[in-house]
Amino acid sequence: MLAPPQATDENTQQLVNVKNQNVSRNTTTIPTKPSSQLTTSTRTFGTDVSNKQPAAHSNTTNGLLKKRTEAPQLLANVTNSQRNAVHQRTASNKLPTNVAARAVQLSHDAPVALDSEMLNGTGAMWLEDNIADMSLQQSQPHSSADCQMEEDESSQDSESFPLVRMPSELKFTTPATNAQYVDDWIDLIVHNMKADEVNPERSNRWINPQYMTAQTDINIRMREILVDWLIEVHLKFKLQPETLYLTIYFVDRFLAKQVIPRTRLQLVGCTAMLLASKYEEIYAPEVNDFVAISDKAYTREQILQYEQIMLQTLEFNLTQPSALRFSERYTRVAALNIPALQQDAAMKEQFEHLTKYLIELTLQVYTFLQLKPSQVACAAISVALQTVTRKQVSWCSELQVESGYSMADLQASVTELAELARGDASKYRAVRKKYAHRKYGEVSRLAIA
Repeated sequence: MLAPPQATDENTQQLVNVKNQNVSRNTTTIPTKPSSQLTTSTRTFGTDVSNKQPAAHSNTTNGLLKKRTEAPQLLANVTNSQRNAVHQRTASNKLPTNVAARAVQLSHDAPVALDSEMLNGTGAMWLEDNIADMSLQQSQPHSSADCQMEEDESSQDSESFPLVRMPSELKFTTPATNAQYVDDWIDLIVHNMKADEVNPERSNRWINPQYMTAQTDINIRMREILVDWLIEVHLKFKLQPETLYLTIYFVDRFLAKQVIPRTRLQLVGCTAMLLASKYEEIYAPEVNDFVAISDKAYTREQILQYEQIMLQTLEFNLTQPSALRFSERYTRVAALNIPALQQDAAMKEQFEHLTKYLIELTLQVYTFLQLKPSQVACAAISVALQTVTRKQVSWCSELQVESGYSMADLQASVTELAELARGDASKYRAVRKKYAHRKYGEVSRLAIA
Protein backbone atom coordinates (compact mmCIF):
# COMPACT_ATOMS: atom_id res chain seq x y z
CA MET A 1 0.00 0.00 0.00
CA LEU A 2 1.44 3.36 -1.11
CA ALA A 3 1.94 6.08 1.47
CA PRO A 4 0.35 9.52 0.83
CA PRO A 5 2.69 12.16 -0.57
CA GLN A 6 4.28 14.38 2.04
CA ALA A 7 3.33 18.10 1.90
CA THR A 8 6.32 20.34 1.22
CA ASP A 9 6.74 23.97 2.14
CA GLU A 10 6.42 25.01 -1.51
CA ASN A 11 3.07 23.24 -1.94
CA THR A 12 1.73 24.73 1.29
CA GLN A 13 2.64 28.25 0.17
CA GLN A 14 0.82 27.75 -3.15
CA LEU A 15 -2.38 26.65 -1.36
CA VAL A 16 -2.30 29.71 0.90
CA ASN A 17 -1.87 32.06 -2.09
CA VAL A 18 -4.83 30.51 -3.94
CA LYS A 19 -7.07 30.86 -0.85
CA ASN A 20 -6.14 34.52 -0.41
CA GLN A 21 -6.94 35.24 -4.03
CA ASN A 22 -10.42 33.69 -3.66
CA VAL A 23 -11.16 35.71 -0.52
CA SER A 24 -10.09 38.99 -2.13
CA ARG A 25 -12.17 38.24 -5.24
CA ASN A 26 -15.39 37.71 -3.18
CA THR A 27 -14.90 40.65 -0.81
CA THR A 28 -16.37 44.11 -1.56
CA THR A 29 -15.47 47.23 0.32
CA ILE A 30 -18.56 48.89 1.84
CA PRO A 31 -18.30 52.68 1.82
CA THR A 32 -19.26 54.32 5.08
CA LYS A 33 -21.36 57.42 5.53
CA PRO A 34 -21.23 60.05 8.27
CA SER A 35 -24.12 59.91 10.79
CA SER A 36 -25.10 63.49 9.98
CA GLN A 37 -25.90 62.49 6.39
CA LEU A 38 -28.15 59.57 7.28
CA THR A 39 -31.62 59.77 5.70
CA THR A 40 -34.75 59.96 7.81
CA SER A 41 -36.06 56.67 6.47
CA THR A 42 -32.84 54.85 7.47
CA ARG A 43 -33.03 56.04 11.07
CA THR A 44 -36.77 55.39 11.25
CA PHE A 45 -36.60 51.75 10.30
CA GLY A 46 -33.51 51.09 12.47
CA THR A 47 -31.26 49.77 9.68
CA ASP A 48 -27.49 49.58 9.82
CA VAL A 49 -26.02 53.09 9.53
CA SER A 50 -23.01 51.77 7.65
CA ASN A 51 -25.14 50.52 4.72
CA LYS A 52 -25.70 52.93 1.86
CA GLN A 53 -29.08 52.35 0.19
CA PRO A 54 -29.82 53.18 -3.45
CA ALA A 55 -31.60 56.43 -4.11
CA ALA A 56 -34.58 54.77 -5.83
CA HIS A 57 -35.26 52.54 -2.84
CA SER A 58 -35.08 55.51 -0.46
CA ASN A 59 -37.54 57.50 -2.54
CA THR A 60 -39.94 54.57 -2.67
CA THR A 61 -39.80 54.15 1.11
CA ASN A 62 -40.46 57.85 1.70
CA GLY A 63 -43.33 57.75 -0.77
CA LEU A 64 -44.99 54.85 1.02
CA LEU A 65 -44.72 56.69 4.34
CA LYS A 66 -46.34 59.84 2.94
CA LYS A 67 -48.93 58.05 0.86
CA ARG A 68 -51.76 58.04 3.39
CA THR A 69 -51.04 61.48 4.82
CA GLU A 70 -50.90 63.22 1.42
CA ALA A 71 -53.93 61.47 -0.10
CA PRO A 72 -56.58 64.00 1.07
CA GLN A 73 -54.58 66.95 -0.35
CA LEU A 74 -53.98 65.07 -3.57
CA LEU A 75 -57.68 64.38 -3.97
CA ALA A 76 -58.37 68.11 -4.00
CA ASN A 77 -55.78 68.79 -6.75
CA VAL A 78 -56.67 66.23 -9.38
CA THR A 79 -55.84 67.32 -12.91
CA ASN A 80 -57.40 66.21 -16.17
CA SER A 81 -54.32 64.22 -17.08
CA GLN A 82 -54.54 62.31 -13.81
CA ARG A 83 -58.21 61.53 -14.39
CA ASN A 84 -57.33 60.20 -17.82
CA ALA A 85 -54.66 58.06 -16.21
CA VAL A 86 -57.31 56.65 -13.88
CA HIS A 87 -59.33 55.49 -16.90
CA GLN A 88 -56.23 54.04 -18.56
CA ARG A 89 -55.23 52.09 -15.46
CA THR A 90 -58.80 50.91 -15.03
CA ALA A 91 -58.83 49.47 -18.52
CA SER A 92 -55.39 47.87 -18.16
CA ASN A 93 -56.16 46.30 -14.78
CA LYS A 94 -59.61 45.12 -15.88
CA LEU A 95 -61.32 46.78 -12.92
CA PRO A 96 -65.11 47.26 -13.09
CA THR A 97 -66.20 50.36 -14.93
CA ASN A 98 -68.36 51.46 -12.02
CA VAL A 99 -65.19 51.96 -9.92
CA ALA A 100 -63.93 54.41 -12.52
CA ALA A 101 -67.26 56.21 -12.44
CA ARG A 102 -66.98 56.59 -8.70
CA ALA A 103 -63.42 57.86 -9.07
CA VAL A 104 -64.51 60.56 -11.51
CA GLN A 105 -67.39 61.50 -9.21
CA LEU A 106 -65.09 61.97 -6.23
CA SER A 107 -62.51 63.90 -8.26
CA HIS A 108 -65.11 66.31 -9.70
CA ASP A 109 -66.91 66.56 -6.34
CA ALA A 110 -70.25 66.44 -8.14
CA PRO A 111 -73.12 63.91 -7.94
CA VAL A 112 -73.16 61.28 -10.67
CA ALA A 113 -75.87 58.62 -11.09
CA LEU A 114 -74.06 55.35 -10.41
CA ASP A 115 -74.78 51.88 -11.63
CA SER A 116 -76.49 49.55 -9.17
CA GLU A 117 -73.50 47.20 -9.22
CA MET A 118 -71.22 48.93 -6.75
CA LEU A 119 -68.40 47.66 -4.62
CA ASN A 120 -68.93 47.92 -0.88
CA GLY A 121 -66.82 50.96 -0.10
CA THR A 122 -63.74 50.00 -2.15
CA GLY A 123 -63.95 52.63 -4.89
CA ALA A 124 -62.91 55.63 -2.77
CA MET A 125 -60.01 53.70 -1.24
CA TRP A 126 -58.88 52.59 -4.69
CA LEU A 127 -58.98 56.18 -5.96
CA GLU A 128 -56.99 57.43 -2.98
CA ASP A 129 -54.27 54.84 -3.52
CA ASN A 130 -54.04 55.39 -7.29
CA ILE A 131 -53.91 59.20 -7.14
CA ALA A 132 -51.19 59.00 -4.51
CA ASP A 133 -49.29 56.56 -6.77
CA MET A 134 -49.66 58.86 -9.81
CA SER A 135 -48.36 61.86 -7.90
CA LEU A 136 -45.34 59.88 -6.75
CA GLN A 137 -44.71 58.81 -10.34
CA GLN A 138 -44.01 62.44 -11.29
CA SER A 139 -41.04 62.61 -8.90
CA GLN A 140 -39.59 59.10 -9.15
CA PRO A 141 -39.18 56.46 -11.87
CA HIS A 142 -40.59 52.97 -11.63
CA SER A 143 -38.95 49.91 -12.99
CA SER A 144 -40.83 47.49 -15.23
CA ALA A 145 -40.80 44.87 -12.44
CA ASP A 146 -42.46 47.30 -10.01
CA CYS A 147 -45.13 48.21 -12.57
CA GLN A 148 -45.87 44.56 -13.24
CA MET A 149 -46.16 43.94 -9.47
CA GLU A 150 -48.63 46.84 -9.07
CA GLU A 151 -50.77 45.55 -11.95
CA ASP A 152 -50.87 42.07 -10.41
CA GLU A 153 -51.90 43.49 -7.00
CA SER A 154 -54.64 45.65 -8.59
CA SER A 155 -55.97 42.66 -10.49
CA GLN A 156 -56.06 40.57 -7.30
CA ASP A 157 -57.88 43.33 -5.40
CA SER A 158 -60.55 43.59 -8.10
CA GLU A 159 -61.17 39.86 -7.95
CA SER A 160 -61.34 39.73 -4.13
CA PHE A 161 -64.38 42.09 -4.03
CA PRO A 162 -67.18 40.46 -6.05
CA LEU A 163 -70.03 42.61 -7.25
CA VAL A 164 -73.33 42.41 -5.38
CA ARG A 165 -76.31 42.15 -7.70
CA MET A 166 -79.15 44.43 -6.65
CA PRO A 167 -82.83 44.34 -7.68
CA SER A 168 -83.48 46.36 -10.80
CA GLU A 169 -86.12 48.51 -9.07
CA LEU A 170 -83.60 49.81 -6.48
CA LYS A 171 -81.39 52.67 -7.64
CA PHE A 172 -78.47 54.12 -5.70
CA THR A 173 -76.93 57.55 -6.15
CA THR A 174 -74.44 57.73 -3.27
CA PRO A 175 -71.24 55.71 -2.78
CA ALA A 176 -72.16 55.09 0.89
CA THR A 177 -75.12 52.90 -0.10
CA ASN A 178 -74.56 49.15 -0.37
CA ALA A 179 -76.49 45.91 -0.27
CA GLN A 180 -75.93 45.41 3.46
CA TYR A 181 -77.62 48.71 4.38
CA VAL A 182 -80.81 47.51 6.04
CA ASP A 183 -82.95 50.55 5.13
CA ASP A 184 -82.72 49.51 1.49
CA TRP A 185 -84.47 46.23 2.28
CA ILE A 186 -86.79 46.97 5.20
CA ASP A 187 -89.79 47.84 3.03
CA LEU A 188 -89.48 44.54 1.19
CA ILE A 189 -89.07 42.60 4.44
CA VAL A 190 -92.14 44.16 6.07
CA HIS A 191 -94.15 43.66 2.89
CA ASN A 192 -93.32 39.94 2.86
CA MET A 193 -94.13 39.63 6.57
CA LYS A 194 -97.57 41.17 6.05
CA ALA A 195 -98.15 38.96 3.00
CA ASP A 196 -97.40 35.88 5.10
CA GLU A 197 -100.27 36.79 7.45
CA VAL A 198 -102.92 36.38 4.75
CA ASN A 199 -101.21 34.18 2.17
CA PRO A 200 -103.67 31.39 1.22
CA GLU A 201 -100.79 29.19 0.05
CA ARG A 202 -99.56 29.09 3.66
CA SER A 203 -102.88 28.13 5.18
CA ASN A 204 -101.19 25.19 6.90
CA ARG A 205 -99.50 27.73 9.18
CA TRP A 206 -102.73 29.54 10.01
CA ILE A 207 -104.17 29.03 13.50
CA ASN A 208 -107.90 28.52 13.81
CA PRO A 209 -109.01 31.01 16.53
CA GLN A 210 -111.81 28.61 17.49
CA TYR A 211 -109.71 25.48 17.88
CA MET A 212 -110.63 25.04 21.56
CA THR A 213 -114.10 23.90 20.55
CA ALA A 214 -112.55 20.73 19.14
CA GLN A 215 -110.63 19.90 22.34
CA THR A 216 -112.41 17.54 24.71
CA ASP A 217 -110.19 17.52 27.79
CA ILE A 218 -108.58 20.99 27.91
CA ASN A 219 -110.06 24.49 27.95
CA ILE A 220 -109.08 28.17 27.63
CA ARG A 221 -108.17 28.49 31.31
CA MET A 222 -105.71 25.58 31.04
CA ARG A 223 -104.06 27.24 28.08
CA GLU A 224 -103.70 30.45 30.09
CA ILE A 225 -102.03 28.53 32.93
CA LEU A 226 -99.66 26.84 30.47
CA VAL A 227 -98.63 30.14 28.83
CA ASP A 228 -98.05 31.74 32.22
CA TRP A 229 -95.77 28.83 33.20
CA LEU A 230 -93.90 29.00 29.87
CA ILE A 231 -93.20 32.71 30.42
CA GLU A 232 -91.64 31.87 33.79
CA VAL A 233 -89.55 29.09 32.24
CA HIS A 234 -88.47 31.43 29.45
CA LEU A 235 -87.35 33.97 32.03
CA LYS A 236 -85.61 31.29 34.08
CA PHE A 237 -83.61 30.02 31.10
CA LYS A 238 -82.80 33.61 29.99
CA LEU A 239 -83.86 32.96 26.40
CA GLN A 240 -84.34 35.43 23.57
CA PRO A 241 -87.74 37.21 23.26
CA GLU A 242 -88.33 35.61 19.85
CA THR A 243 -88.15 32.16 21.47
CA LEU A 244 -91.19 32.89 23.65
CA TYR A 245 -93.36 34.05 20.74
CA LEU A 246 -92.36 31.07 18.64
CA THR A 247 -93.11 28.71 21.55
CA ILE A 248 -96.69 29.99 21.96
CA TYR A 249 -97.14 29.82 18.18
CA PHE A 250 -96.09 26.15 18.14
CA VAL A 251 -98.42 25.32 21.03
CA ASP A 252 -101.46 26.89 19.36
CA ARG A 253 -100.74 25.35 15.95
CA PHE A 254 -100.26 21.93 17.49
CA LEU A 255 -103.43 22.12 19.59
CA ALA A 256 -105.37 23.31 16.53
CA LYS A 257 -104.51 20.01 14.78
CA GLN A 258 -104.18 17.50 17.61
CA VAL A 259 -106.64 16.57 20.33
CA ILE A 260 -104.67 15.80 23.50
CA PRO A 261 -105.52 14.92 27.11
CA ARG A 262 -104.79 17.41 29.86
CA THR A 263 -102.03 15.19 31.23
CA ARG A 264 -100.00 15.90 28.08
CA LEU A 265 -100.56 19.67 27.93
CA GLN A 266 -97.40 20.56 29.87
CA LEU A 267 -95.46 18.08 27.74
CA VAL A 268 -96.63 19.98 24.64
CA GLY A 269 -95.34 23.22 26.18
CA CYS A 270 -91.92 21.74 27.01
CA THR A 271 -91.57 20.28 23.52
CA ALA A 272 -92.61 23.55 21.87
CA MET A 273 -90.04 25.55 23.83
CA LEU A 274 -87.36 22.96 23.04
CA LEU A 275 -88.05 23.33 19.31
CA ALA A 276 -88.21 27.13 19.50
CA SER A 277 -84.91 27.21 21.40
CA LYS A 278 -83.23 25.08 18.75
CA TYR A 279 -84.58 27.47 16.12
CA GLU A 280 -83.70 30.78 17.77
CA GLU A 281 -80.99 30.26 20.38
CA ILE A 282 -77.27 29.86 19.95
CA TYR A 283 -77.03 27.65 23.03
CA ALA A 284 -80.40 25.95 23.44
CA PRO A 285 -81.38 24.27 26.73
CA GLU A 286 -80.89 20.54 26.81
CA VAL A 287 -83.66 17.96 27.08
CA ASN A 288 -82.66 17.16 30.65
CA ASP A 289 -83.22 20.82 31.55
CA PHE A 290 -86.87 20.51 30.56
CA VAL A 291 -87.13 17.25 32.48
CA ALA A 292 -85.91 19.04 35.59
CA ILE A 293 -88.00 22.19 35.08
CA SER A 294 -91.16 20.07 34.82
CA ASP A 295 -90.31 18.38 38.14
CA LYS A 296 -89.65 15.10 36.29
CA ALA A 297 -93.26 14.80 35.26
CA TYR A 298 -92.03 13.54 31.89
CA THR A 299 -89.01 11.51 30.87
CA ARG A 300 -86.39 12.37 28.33
CA GLU A 301 -87.75 9.76 25.93
CA GLN A 302 -91.25 11.22 26.10
CA ILE A 303 -90.01 14.72 25.21
CA LEU A 304 -88.00 13.39 22.27
CA GLN A 305 -90.98 11.35 21.09
CA TYR A 306 -93.28 14.38 21.22
CA GLU A 307 -90.64 16.41 19.39
CA GLN A 308 -91.01 14.08 16.42
CA ILE A 309 -94.80 14.17 16.64
CA MET A 310 -94.87 17.99 16.78
CA LEU A 311 -92.51 18.38 13.82
CA GLN A 312 -94.64 16.04 11.73
CA THR A 313 -97.82 17.86 12.79
CA LEU A 314 -96.32 21.25 11.90
CA GLU A 315 -95.01 19.77 8.64
CA PHE A 316 -91.57 21.16 9.52
CA ASN A 317 -92.84 24.70 8.77
CA LEU A 318 -91.53 26.70 11.71
CA THR A 319 -91.23 30.27 10.43
CA GLN A 320 -93.94 32.81 11.14
CA PRO A 321 -93.82 36.61 11.61
CA SER A 322 -94.69 37.59 15.16
CA ALA A 323 -96.12 40.75 16.68
CA LEU A 324 -92.69 41.40 18.18
CA ARG A 325 -91.13 41.75 14.73
CA PHE A 326 -93.79 44.18 13.57
CA SER A 327 -93.49 46.21 16.76
CA GLU A 328 -89.74 46.60 16.32
CA ARG A 329 -90.31 48.28 12.98
CA TYR A 330 -93.31 50.39 13.97
CA THR A 331 -91.79 51.66 17.23
CA ARG A 332 -88.81 52.90 15.26
CA VAL A 333 -91.11 54.75 12.85
CA ALA A 334 -92.95 56.31 15.78
CA ALA A 335 -89.72 57.35 17.50
CA LEU A 336 -88.51 59.12 14.36
CA ASN A 337 -91.73 60.98 13.61
CA ILE A 338 -93.32 61.89 16.96
CA PRO A 339 -91.67 65.02 18.47
CA ALA A 340 -92.34 64.01 22.08
CA LEU A 341 -90.30 60.81 21.63
CA GLN A 342 -87.55 62.62 19.76
CA GLN A 343 -87.03 65.16 22.52
CA ASP A 344 -87.18 62.82 25.53
CA ALA A 345 -84.94 59.73 25.48
CA ALA A 346 -86.42 58.41 28.74
CA MET A 347 -89.92 58.62 27.32
CA LYS A 348 -88.80 56.80 24.19
CA GLU A 349 -87.30 53.94 26.22
CA GLN A 350 -90.43 53.72 28.36
CA PHE A 351 -92.56 53.63 25.22
CA GLU A 352 -90.57 50.70 23.79
CA HIS A 353 -90.75 48.65 27.01
CA LEU A 354 -94.46 49.36 27.43
CA THR A 355 -95.17 48.22 23.86
CA LYS A 356 -93.43 44.88 24.46
CA TYR A 357 -95.25 44.46 27.77
CA LEU A 358 -98.65 44.98 26.16
CA ILE A 359 -97.88 42.52 23.38
CA GLU A 360 -96.78 39.83 25.83
CA LEU A 361 -100.01 40.31 27.75
CA THR A 362 -101.93 39.21 24.67
CA LEU A 363 -100.06 35.89 24.51
CA GLN A 364 -102.08 34.56 27.45
CA VAL A 365 -105.46 35.68 26.10
CA TYR A 366 -107.07 33.19 23.75
CA THR A 367 -109.36 35.75 22.07
CA PHE A 368 -106.42 37.72 20.66
CA LEU A 369 -105.75 34.84 18.25
CA GLN A 370 -108.43 36.41 16.07
CA LEU A 371 -106.15 39.40 15.38
CA LYS A 372 -103.22 39.44 13.00
CA PRO A 373 -99.76 39.88 14.54
CA SER A 374 -99.35 43.26 12.81
CA GLN A 375 -102.69 44.43 14.21
CA VAL A 376 -101.71 43.38 17.74
CA ALA A 377 -98.43 45.29 17.40
CA CYS A 378 -100.21 48.45 16.19
CA ALA A 379 -102.79 48.28 18.98
CA ALA A 380 -100.01 47.97 21.59
CA ILE A 381 -98.16 50.93 20.07
CA SER A 382 -101.29 53.08 20.15
CA VAL A 383 -102.01 52.25 23.82
CA ALA A 384 -98.36 52.86 24.72
CA LEU A 385 -98.35 56.24 22.94
CA GLN A 386 -101.47 57.37 24.77
CA THR A 387 -99.96 56.28 28.09
CA VAL A 388 -96.52 57.88 27.83
CA THR A 389 -97.80 61.10 26.22
CA ARG A 390 -100.89 61.30 28.47
CA LYS A 391 -103.31 60.96 25.56
CA GLN A 392 -101.69 63.74 23.56
CA VAL A 393 -100.67 61.32 20.80
CA SER A 394 -102.27 58.01 19.85
CA TRP A 395 -101.27 57.54 16.20
CA CYS A 396 -99.55 59.42 13.36
CA SER A 397 -99.75 59.55 9.58
CA GLU A 398 -96.34 57.91 9.15
CA LEU A 399 -97.47 54.89 11.17
CA GLN A 400 -100.64 54.67 9.12
CA VAL A 401 -98.65 54.64 5.88
CA GLU A 402 -96.13 52.13 7.20
CA SER A 403 -98.62 49.71 8.79
CA GLY A 404 -101.66 50.19 6.59
CA TYR A 405 -103.94 50.63 9.62
CA SER A 406 -105.83 53.79 10.46
CA MET A 407 -106.93 54.66 13.97
CA ALA A 408 -110.47 53.68 13.04
CA ASP A 409 -109.25 50.20 12.05
CA LEU A 410 -107.53 49.78 15.42
CA GLN A 411 -110.19 51.25 17.70
CA ALA A 412 -111.76 47.95 18.79
CA SER A 413 -108.44 46.18 19.42
CA VAL A 414 -107.02 49.23 21.23
CA THR A 415 -110.00 49.32 23.58
CA GLU A 416 -109.77 45.58 24.31
CA LEU A 417 -106.02 45.76 24.97
CA ALA A 418 -106.33 48.79 27.25
CA GLU A 419 -108.99 47.03 29.32
CA LEU A 420 -106.76 43.95 29.60
CA ALA A 421 -103.81 46.04 30.81
CA ARG A 422 -105.95 47.96 33.32
CA GLY A 423 -107.49 44.81 34.73
CA ASP A 424 -106.41 43.54 38.13
CA ALA A 425 -105.15 40.04 37.50
CA SER A 426 -104.75 38.31 40.83
CA LYS A 427 -103.54 35.13 39.13
CA TYR A 428 -101.14 34.30 36.32
CA ARG A 429 -99.02 37.39 36.81
CA ALA A 430 -95.82 36.18 35.12
CA VAL A 431 -95.79 38.98 32.53
CA ARG A 432 -96.67 41.71 35.04
CA LYS A 433 -94.02 40.46 37.45
CA LYS A 434 -91.43 40.37 34.68
CA TYR A 435 -92.05 43.95 33.53
CA ALA A 436 -92.17 45.29 37.09
CA HIS A 437 -88.38 44.93 37.15
CA ARG A 438 -86.13 47.98 36.80
CA LYS A 439 -84.60 46.41 33.70
CA TYR A 440 -87.87 47.11 31.88
CA GLY A 441 -88.56 50.45 33.52
CA GLU A 442 -91.30 49.04 35.79
CA VAL A 443 -93.79 49.68 33.00
CA SER A 444 -96.31 47.15 34.36
CA ARG A 445 -96.95 49.55 37.26
CA LEU A 446 -97.91 52.46 35.00
CA ALA A 447 -101.50 53.67 34.86
CA ILE A 448 -102.69 52.70 31.38
CA ALA A 449 -104.49 55.54 29.61
